[in-house]
Amino acid sequence: MKNRLLWPLIALAALLVLNLVVTPSFFALRMQDGHLYGGLVDVLKNGAPTLLIALGMTRWCSARCWACGTVSWWQDSASSPSSPPWS
Repeated sequence: MKNRLLWPLIALAALLVLNLVVTPSFFALRMQDGHLYGGLVDVLKNGAPTLLIALGMTRWCSARCWACGTVSWWQDSASSPSSPPWS
Protein backbone atom coordinates (compact mmCIF):
# COMPACT_ATOMS: atom_id res chain seq x y z
CA MET A 1 0.00 0.00 0.00
CA LYS A 2 2.85 2.35 0.81
CA ASN A 3 4.41 2.03 -2.65
CA ARG A 4 1.09 2.63 -4.41
CA LEU A 5 0.65 5.98 -2.67
CA LEU A 6 4.20 7.24 -3.06
CA TRP A 7 4.05 8.59 -6.63
CA PRO A 8 0.60 10.19 -6.35
CA LEU A 9 1.71 11.98 -3.17
CA ILE A 10 4.92 13.14 -4.84
CA ALA A 11 2.91 14.45 -7.80
CA LEU A 12 0.48 16.25 -5.48
CA ALA A 13 3.35 17.82 -3.54
CA ALA A 14 5.02 18.95 -6.78
CA LEU A 15 1.74 20.45 -7.99
CA LEU A 16 1.27 22.33 -4.72
CA VAL A 17 4.85 23.66 -4.80
CA LEU A 18 4.41 24.79 -8.40
CA ASN A 19 1.14 26.48 -7.46
CA LEU A 20 2.88 28.20 -4.54
CA VAL A 21 5.54 29.57 -6.87
CA VAL A 22 3.15 30.68 -9.63
CA THR A 23 0.20 31.89 -7.50
CA PRO A 24 1.18 32.44 -3.86
CA SER A 25 -2.21 34.01 -3.08
CA PHE A 26 -3.84 30.60 -3.56
CA PHE A 27 -2.64 29.55 -0.11
CA ALA A 28 -3.72 32.80 1.59
CA LEU A 29 -6.35 32.14 4.27
CA ARG A 30 -8.42 34.70 6.14
CA MET A 31 -11.03 34.63 8.89
CA GLN A 32 -14.12 36.74 8.31
CA ASP A 33 -17.15 36.63 10.60
CA GLY A 34 -15.95 33.36 12.11
CA HIS A 35 -15.59 31.61 8.75
CA LEU A 36 -12.43 30.58 6.94
CA TYR A 37 -12.02 31.93 3.39
CA GLY A 38 -9.42 31.39 0.69
CA GLY A 39 -8.72 29.60 -2.54
CA LEU A 40 -7.63 26.37 -0.90
CA VAL A 41 -10.74 26.30 1.29
CA ASP A 42 -12.96 26.80 -1.76
CA VAL A 43 -11.30 23.94 -3.62
CA LEU A 44 -11.64 21.57 -0.67
CA LYS A 45 -15.22 22.60 0.13
CA ASN A 46 -16.54 22.57 -3.43
CA GLY A 47 -14.57 19.53 -4.53
CA ALA A 48 -15.62 17.22 -1.68
CA PRO A 49 -18.97 16.10 -3.18
CA THR A 50 -17.36 15.39 -6.56
CA LEU A 51 -14.56 13.48 -4.87
CA LEU A 52 -17.02 11.31 -2.96
CA ILE A 53 -19.02 10.54 -6.09
CA ALA A 54 -15.85 9.74 -8.04
CA LEU A 55 -14.57 7.41 -5.33
CA GLY A 56 -17.91 5.64 -5.10
CA MET A 57 -18.20 5.21 -8.86
CA THR A 58 -14.62 4.01 -9.15
CA ARG A 59 -15.21 1.34 -6.56
CA TRP A 60 -18.51 0.29 -8.12
CA CYS A 61 -17.18 0.24 -11.69
CA SER A 62 -14.01 -1.61 -10.83
CA ALA A 63 -15.85 -4.26 -8.85
CA ARG A 64 -18.89 -4.79 -11.04
CA CYS A 65 -18.32 -3.53 -14.56
CA TRP A 66 -14.90 -5.11 -14.91
CA ALA A 67 -16.11 -8.44 -13.55
CA CYS A 68 -19.20 -8.47 -15.77
CA GLY A 69 -17.19 -7.58 -18.86
CA THR A 70 -14.56 -10.18 -18.10
CA VAL A 71 -17.11 -12.93 -17.51
CA SER A 72 -19.06 -12.11 -20.65
CA TRP A 73 -15.87 -11.99 -22.75
CA TRP A 74 -14.68 -15.24 -21.21
CA GLN A 75 -17.98 -16.96 -22.02
CA ASP A 76 -17.98 -15.61 -25.59
CA SER A 77 -14.33 -16.54 -26.13
CA ALA A 78 -15.17 -20.22 -25.77
CA SER A 79 -16.84 -20.09 -29.17
CA SER A 80 -14.40 -17.68 -30.87
CA PRO A 81 -11.23 -16.99 -28.82
CA SER A 82 -9.79 -14.43 -31.22
CA SER A 83 -12.61 -11.87 -30.97
CA PRO A 84 -12.66 -9.76 -27.81
CA PRO A 85 -15.89 -7.76 -27.25
CA TRP A 86 -14.28 -4.39 -27.95
CA SER A 87 -13.27 -5.21 -31.53
